[in-house]
Amino acid sequence: MDISVDLELRLQPYAAFDATEQAHLDHLLAFLASGGDVIARTNPVGHITASALVIDRRTTTTLLTHHAKLGKWFQLGGHVDIDDETVLGAALREATEESGLAGLTAWDGAVFDVDVHTIPFHRGRNEPEHLHFDVRFLLLAPNRDIAISEESNDLRWFDLDEATLAAGDDSLGRMIRKVRSRLA
Repeated sequence: MDISVDLELRLQPYAAFDATEQAHLDHLLAFLASGGDVIARTNPVGHITASALVIDRRTTTTLLTHHAKLGKWFQLGGHVDIDDETVLGAALREATEESGLAGLTAWDGAVFDVDVHTIPFHRGRNEPEHLHFDVRFLLLAPNRDIAISEESNDLRWFDLDEATLAAGDDSLGRMIRKVRSRLA
């Protein structure tokens, strides 16, 4: 299936959590409607990325990566590859590659969060500033046996409260609030 088609189908029933996320969703939908290759890293506007908030089976902790290039704590995820058949498949692949966790499963397979953020100019790759249209999923880890990949400085399980503080990121805070509302 074409990633654009898969994404459009997944976004049809999706409802944003708050006004901030609604703005991200509107931006993503406009990007999809503009045509072009939405996963190409050469797209001057940006490209679709897929990520995952990984939680343990007890639903009390989440796995974050300290990103080697950006130097901050984030959820797992990355670029959608040409071989990825679905955005969820890309999120599962990225989370597995970055964590070493085998057997990750989707909470329900639905889009969990949408975020659009700016990636700064990268001098080493001469990559201009661009946008990541990040589509996020909630994944369950079968265990806590992790292995740090070359993309990370560190990989750690955080209590849900600690995760928000470690990241200092409003989009991660929004995802934590969503997890809590699902568990309530």
